[in-house]
Amino acid sequence: MSEIVVPTSAANSGHEGVLAVPQEAAVRTAVRREAAAVAGMTCRCRALDGERLGALATQLLARLGLAPENLGFAMVSVATEYWRASFAAVPYNRRVLLLPHCLRKKAACRGVYSAAGLECASCGACAICELRREAEELGYQVIISEGTPAVVRALTEGLGDAVLGVACLDSLEKCFRRVSAVGLPYVSVPLLRNGCVETAAETEVIRELLRARGEGGPAAAEPGYGWLLRAARGLFETGELRRLLGDELTGGGSVGELLPQTEEMALEWLARAGKRFRPFITLAAYAAGAKKDNAATAIPDAVKRVAVAMEIFHKASLAHDDVEDDDDLRYGQPTLHAAHGIPSAINAGDYLVGLGYRLVMAQKEALGADCAADVAAALADAHVKLCRGQGAELLLTGARVGEARAADVLAIYALKTAPAFAAAMVAGMRVAGPAGADGERVAAFCRHLGVGYQILDDLDDLGTGAGEDERALGQDFLRERPTILRVFAAEAGAGDELARLAGESAERSRPELVKEVRAVYERTGAIEKGRRLVAKCRRRAVETAGEMDNAAIGQLMLFLVDMVLENGEADAGKDN
Repeated sequence: MSEIVVPTSAANSGHEGVLAVPQEAAVRTAVRREAAAVAGMTCRCRALDGERLGALATQLLARLGLAPENLGFAMVSVATEYWRASFAAVPYNRRVLLLPHCLRKKAACRGVYSAAGLECASCGACAICELRREAEELGYQVIISEGTPAVVRALTEGLGDAVLGVACLDSLEKCFRRVSAVGLPYVSVPLLRNGCVETAAETEVIRELLRARGEGGPAAAEPGYGWLLRAARGLFETGELRRLLGDELTGGGSVGELLPQTEEMALEWLARAGKRFRPFITLAAYAAGAKKDNAATAIPDAVKRVAVAMEIFHKASLAHDDVEDDDDLRYGQPTLHAAHGIPSAINAGDYLVGLGYRLVMAQKEALGADCAADVAAALADAHVKLCRGQGAELLLTGARVGEARAADVLAIYALKTAPAFAAAMVAGMRVAGPAGADGERVAAFCRHLGVGYQILDDLDDLGTGAGEDERALGQDFLRERPTILRVFAAEAGAGDELARLAGESAERSRPELVKEVRAVYERTGAIEKGRRLVAKCRRRAVETAGEMDNAAIGQLMLFLVDMVLENGEADAGKDN
């Protein structure tokens, strides 16, 4: 059997040890048949969370007389049957198929990796090729990548309204937790054989789910954050964005129509791509504070405009950050300064800063002057902290990178990311009403979230996961930016070696250099120490969420932890 560690929800159900996918087809068929019966009798009056799912699966095993080691497979089967009708009602072109890259035949595979995952070369050497082709012909969006990060990407970028996932049991359990929090239909098929290399899957079961079609509307929708994620993305559709900005746009022009060009440049940058995570946080915090929990609930335009302001400040910081870091690409397209020149990019970023403050203060009649002032104050505080953090990073970039200490880097991380998250959450809470003591706890939560996020970004930059496109890795090291991994390695005695590698960067290929730097970080324990620190940030963020007076805000915090620190569960029992 393909063995994994017990999923959290299964462990909470009282079953510890090893879980497995039954290798006998008859057993899998029996479990799935019984799962359909269980799901059909399950009340949809409350969410199907991990604890409830574990209890249902345990009852299923008892009825079939199967051992506890089959619990993980039973849980996946019940969840799939529970969501089947809702999944089948979603049009093919609004579904996502997630395939694991470990299904490929490594020796024969001609695919290449990119930031989005494995790009199949249609060589026909493995099951991925045919499954991808069939799914795309139906209209699916197909992602070939490791399960959990791929699900997070699909959810935050709005790639579809239903998910069919193929992965190992452990990954499927983590994915279930994230998708169920959003409220999207999620069906899945576990791998028969695990091991991350040339695994095996039940292709006929995958095909049956792939082509599933339902009559009529979907089953009763689960509560979740999906409608808010969609609402946040909808704010930046061209017509809606211009409607919300309205009188804050100058329009018109003269001097040969030059005056409107800065505004148009800034608006194009604002509308371009992005996860819209900060405006989502604002909308979700407002919904939690105002006790609004479904898509039929209208969000006032004033609240939408405050959420748009969060993205305006974020995009302004990106425009300036790209200039300061001399980065030429963002979202796979030329950065603002690469397209329009450094002076115009700086000016467009400055314009966005002014537009953001102007937009917030324009809501004083709808929200109240005190509320608008409080939101503006939160943004100003975040703005100052971001500039302090970015300034410190710039001073330690290049020749002075060896001077960086762990405390310096962690302080930079806390200033660069946490205040923006905090401003977005506090703004959403404030427009719903006074935040009380919860407002003070937000800063601590966002500090843990932001620092963990930055460390994960460091780990991703060195390709510590599976299947990255190495041609795009190593930016932080090549630019000689201070990172916690470099500091940890230097503290372990590798400072001179890293300085030598940085000096050789012009003569070495990027993949070769990144591989050697990664080896140094692994040898010195920097990567393991970084992972433990992420796990520590995750634990502390979860603890803070549990202290919130508003339970709905606490639930939102837990969702953010899962979405932002999706790889932060390793070594959860260790401290640093």
